[in-house]
Parts: sequence; C-alpha cells; structure tokens
Amino acid sequence: MKKIIHKRSLLHLNLFIMLLCGVVTVQSQTVFKHTVTKSNTNKHISSINHVSVNGKKDKILIVTHDYGKSGPYQTKAVGVWYNGKKWTIFNQDRTPLAANTIFNVLVVDKSSNAFTIKAGTNTKTVAVNHAKLNRNPNAKFLITQNWGKLGPYNTNPIGVYYSKIKGLWYIFNTNGKPLPKGAKFNVFINSRIFKHQVSRTNRKGHITYINNSTTNNKANSLVFATFNAQTSMKTFNNPIGVWYNLNKWSVYNENRSLLKGNEAYNVLSLISINRGRPITSRPKPPLLIKTDKKPTVVNSKGLKNIGLVKYIPIRTSGSTSVSSKERKGPDVTKIENRENIATHLSGDSYASFLEKLNISKEIYRDKNKNSNIYYYLPEEYTLKWNKETYEYAFNIFYMDSEEGRGSVLVNAELTPQINSEDIKLAQKLLAAKLRKPVILMPLDLRDVPKVDFGPILGSFGVKPESIHASIPTDYHKPIILDWRMDSNVDNFVGAMLRNIGTSIKLQFKPHGDENSIIDVPVNLEVNSPLTFGKIEFTNTSELINGWTNITDYPIIPKSITVLRKQGSRNYFESIVLEGTEVPTGEKLYISDKAKNKLTNKNNVVRFWIDYALNKECPTCDQTVKKKIIRGTSGSEITNLEVQILNALEFSNAHSMKLIIKSLQADPNGIDEITFPAFSITEDDQVLDGIQFFVPENKELSYDYQLVTIMKDGEIKTSDWQTGTTSLLVIGESQIKKLYNHKEKSQLEKLKDSLLSNHKDDIIEKGKELLDDILGKKDDDKKKEEETEEE
Repeated sequence: MKKIIHKRSLLHLNLFIMLLCGVVTVQSQTVFKHTVTKSNTNKHISSINHVSVNGKKDKILIVTHDYGKSGPYQTKAVGVWYNGKKWTIFNQDRTPLAANTIFNVLVVDKSSNAFTIKAGTNTKTVAVNHAKLNRNPNAKFLITQNWGKLGPYNTNPIGVYYSKIKGLWYIFNTNGKPLPKGAKFNVFINSRIFKHQVSRTNRKGHITYINNSTTNNKANSLVFATFNAQTSMKTFNNPIGVWYNLNKWSVYNENRSLLKGNEAYNVLSLISINRGRPITSRPKPPLLIKTDKKPTVVNSKGLKNIGLVKYIPIRTSGSTSVSSKERKGPDVTKIENRENIATHLSGDSYASFLEKLNISKEIYRDKNKNSNIYYYLPEEYTLKWNKETYEYAFNIFYMDSEEGRGSVLVNAELTPQINSEDIKLAQKLLAAKLRKPVILMPLDLRDVPKVDFGPILGSFGVKPESIHASIPTDYHKPIILDWRMDSNVDNFVGAMLRNIGTSIKLQFKPHGDENSIIDVPVNLEVNSPLTFGKIEFTNTSELINGWTNITDYPIIPKSITVLRKQGSRNYFESIVLEGTEVPTGEKLYISDKAKNKLTNKNNVVRFWIDYALNKECPTCDQTVKKKIIRGTSGSEITNLEVQILNALEFSNAHSMKLIIKSLQADPNGIDEITFPAFSITEDDQVLDGIQFFVPENKELSYDYQLVTIMKDGEIKTSDWQTGTTSLLVIGESQIKKLYNHKEKSQLEKLKDSLLSNHKDDIIEKGKELLDDILGKKDDDKKKEEETEEE
C-alpha cells in the first residue's frame, strides 16, 4: 500500500547522488555509437555531434572500434581531439577514415577516476600513478589516446602492463616503440571493467570470444576494450576492435594476425538504450496543441523525470481557454483530483487484470481536467526474470582487494512488469466507465527517487553510501540497483527465497508538490508468482496442446482469465482449473470442460493463467541458487574452514600469518585473488568465512603459504602448497611439509640432549680453556720482552 509522507519527516534524501567515484557512475556516463559518414568526416578526422560532448572540452572520452555487421576493419591507431567546438575521432597516421566505420564512445566527467596523463621525454612508458591501481596487479582500466592542444601524433597501438617490481601500472606502445614526447592518454578506472584472458578454448584465428554475463546475448551493449599485457611488456603490434557474433561479443586483431593465446584485455560492457542511442535521454517532442495569437509560454521549472536525467518542459499556450486539452502536470495535492482504478474496475472479473496491469490503484488527474490525462506509478517492482533464457537479472562482480576481503558488487534489475498493451487496455476500460477519453501517463518526478532498504541489508554488510540506483524515465523499463556487500552471496540468495524484500521500497517524489513522497514496494522474493509473472498466451492451441512449466518451481494452476471481444466491447471471463500441481519441466493439460469454455465463445484476444507456486521445494531452491550464482560466475559456492592445531607450540613461534590465493576466489574465474593475511595468535582455533566459486565439474583448488614470526623477531616464509579440500588443517605435519622440515638423526638428537642437560658445565669448561690460553699468551709475551732487553 502506498502512502504520502511529508518531506520534513525524511532524512538523507540524496542517498543515490552520493556515488562512489568511478565505481558505478551510470548517471554520469553516456554511451553511444558514432558512425563515420561523408558529412561528418574530413579526411582522417570525423566530428562527433552529440549533446553530451558538444562544446564540452572537459569531458573524458574512451573509444573502441566496433566492426558492426560488415566492417570495415580499422587497422590504424586512433585518438580523440577537441577542436574547440566538437570532439573528434581521428587516424593517428592521418590516412582517411573509411566510411561506415563505427566507434563505441563512452563519455564521462573528469574525476579522480577519469583523467588525462602525459608522457615525458625519451621514454617507452608512462606510469599511471593512482591509489586504486598502485600495488594492485588485478586492477582494470581503459585508455584512449588524446591529441590535446598540440599533439603529438602517436601512430602505434597502445596497451597497459603492470610492473611487479615498482607496483605500478604503465601505458606503452605495444610494438615496442618509444612514446612520443608529450603524448597524452585518457584513463578511465571502473570496477565494472573485467579482464578477458585469451585461451585455447575461446580463440579462433584472430578472434577471441568473451564469455561474461554482461556481454553474452547483449547485442545492444556497447563494448570497450584495452590490451592488457599483464606483468610484462609484450610485443603486440595489433590494433584491436570488438565484434558481436553468435550471441557473444569478441575482441579481435584488426590486422587479422593470429592470436598467440597469452593475450588479455580489459573489457567494459554498458547497456545502450534504444539500440545505440545515448544513455542520456533526449527530451520528448512537445505536445501538439492548438495555437492562437498569444505567445507560447514555457514553464522554466519543467517536469523532471529522474534516473537518466531529463527535463520535459510543460508547454502551455498563452490562452486560458477551459477547452484547451494541453497538459499542465500532475496534481497530487488535492484528494478530489485522484481516482481509484479498483473502484471503477471493481469485481472479480477485473481482479486478475489489475494484478497483471501492476500500476498504482490511485492515479492522479492532470491539473487541466480537459486534458483527460491521469498519471500513475508502478504498483510494485520485482526481480526481473527472462522468459526466453529462464535467467534472473541478478549479477555479482568481484571488487578489488583494496575494497576489503570478499567484497562484491551486486547488480539487480527490478521490473514493474508493466507493458504497453495492458496500459492501452486499461485506458479503454476506464474510458468506458468514466464515459470520456482517458490517457494514462507515468507520473512526472521532481527529484531522484530514493531506495529505502530498511534494516534488511545491514545484516549483509551493505553500507547505505554504497547503494546506487539508475531509474529510467520510462516506467516500463527496469530499474538497476547496485550495492556492495561481503561475499556471503549464498546466504543472501537464501534470504531472497524467504522474501527479504517486504520492507524494501522506492520513494518517488512527484512533481508539483515539494513535500510529498510516494512509496512503492520492492519484491526481491524469487519464489513468487510476481517474479515469474502471469503465464500468458495469444493462441488457444498453445495451452490446449499442453504447456510446459518453465519456472523453477511447481505451479498450482487456479484459473484462466480470458479477454474476449464482442463488437467494440472488451470483457473478461474466468475459467476455473482443477488445481493439480505441475512440476517444473512437466506439461500442464487442461480438462475437456475447460477447453470447451475457452474455445466455444466469442473471439479470444489473449488469455493467461493465474497460479500459485509450491515454495516447499528444497531442490528448487538449490537450483535457483546455482542459477543465480552461475549468472556471472558459472560456479558453485564452497566455503573453506581452517583448523589450527598445535602450529605455534610446535614451531615455538610468536605468531603466524596464513595467506591464501586462488582463481576460484573470483566469481568470474578471471583473476587470481589473494585474500588478506589471516593472523594466527593462538593454537586450537578455527578460521572461516573464506569463500570460493568452484566451476561445475571442477574440484576446489587454492594455494596457501605460512609466514612464521619467531619470538626473537626472525621471520620465516614457507613454500606455497596447493589445497583441494574444504577443510584445511594447520598442525605439526603441515608445518613440516611447508618448511621442508627434516627429522634429525640419532647422533644429532644426542648432541642436542648433551647440550641441553650439561649446558652450565660446558660453559665453565670453556671459561677454563680461555683462561689457560690467555695465561699462556701472557707468559710468551714476557719472554719476548726479556729477550729484547738482552
């Protein structure tokens, strides 16, 4: 149930504009495609005409060539240049750019994570000295050459590599040539960037296919790539591009030279809205209105639909005529200007449709009653589930080690399950009831919506400042939520199966009232009919011939809701079903009686099944857990427990540090992650909370090392050992193995025993021997003196 709350009763209304620099700055990023044409290109320079960059010299641009459907190849190194009015893309060797060449363009504001650096003289590299990159071999970032004001040109392909000795990342020419003096590079650091490693299984000639949830089946994504030489300056004289083929994105060598198999690339995939149009939405065209002799007045405050920020001016004519049908904006302050849909569409026949419609029961009339416009909000948001791929829009990304042990970024898409066909039908039904035309529009907002998670996520280590939302202006599209948490993802998904979302809500701030907020609940319960939505059909044969349960839980069908058409009239009919449980993967067959009711009446427009889920299904829960975790990692979660026995006593040590590293610590299995050292200060203790993502059909694998601190301050470092079990024991036998401990012979043990038992006697004997030696030396000296006198 939504409620209106006064603004003064709320604190921290700007939660979602407190973005972590360079982490998930979706609102400050714009991505679009730029195509080289005759009209925008002069020889080797192509001008970008885009609202996000025009006249904005302080932007940071990252560009990558996209082969598209038919090329051409872009074999020359490119850069970006601001010519005083517009940003451009150009060939560094000044050869003409080929027509129809496509570039993916990322535009970000300058910040601590988006900046330009400059090369010095007589150098092959330029260091990228940054807190998030230094001493972090697993860091990922993107680069693009920037001409700046005075150049110079750099005709060589570029890449990055990490120096283990200096602990710094460097930019270099991948063909080994020196960087020109003053060469400049745009740098963009972002935690969504991942590393793609070329392997025998993912390469084909000069192409390597990326297997990542942010790119798979994402034809409309814009992908950016930078060559990553990892820990050495590899010779790699190949400009690179990206290409979408066979439902996967790939990185390829523009000169078509074969991949060697040891290459790697930093990759970023961002979703493009409206097939490559910029994320920053363009204003809608003004409403068509009747004109008169008086001038048009534009309300400068405007309507502000937030998320991907956009101002929509309310355009009003100078006329005050009551017959004008132009919209003035929502009126949420007056009770008499609200309508309740459920009141007008009452009765059992409408109940199922109102559930499916999923817009707020309370709608708000426009300030101009003659406009016949009513504004709505979603009734509820749920986790997005793809009916074609059967996947949940829930992704996990491993954060850099400096962010804390096991820190992950969780990305979830929430959908209101609103579709335009249902909105059109609701308009017709309401028009018939109200006896006038009705237009339903999303409610305009005055500010950024806020997500209130309540106390739920605090137990998972989620900090309020780490939460970020991207809310599109079109309410039919999903909201994207990001937040950081400790990597107890298994527990979190388990909580999702127990409906942790009951107290989560989105707080919308309607335009036209500075003091009100409307709450819309968020449902993160996976095993809910709200997540899977109605089971909808357009053809009766799809159900009569048997429908396969594609959800992850057994369903219990309750009824069929049929939308029929008789002349110009639409009406609903409900057909009760037997309610026999249908396991996942099994077929639902309806009775002959139900078939006759479905087919023997007026034309069927569409129909859907109302159902319940059997949530008491542990195997289903496990399937969902695996599917969600595999959404990004393709792995099952395995927890490691470390049992410390008599390690300190046997070693006679002051303390120890246990270091563990593994590729399986990364949910994506790309980077070898080293956990921060675990301190061992006493025997007989247990260390837990160590989590791995083990690929299917693979065994757990990790390496561990002990650093022993002796009581006299000496530090001993063991060799690395490999572990494959979920219980790691550190005791006498493990320490012997780690330090190559050799058993002493009987003679050595006897010697140690004698030294231990007769220590004082041996010392006294030693003193006597020293006195004898020193006394003998004194006698010899006296004799020498006497001889000299004689």
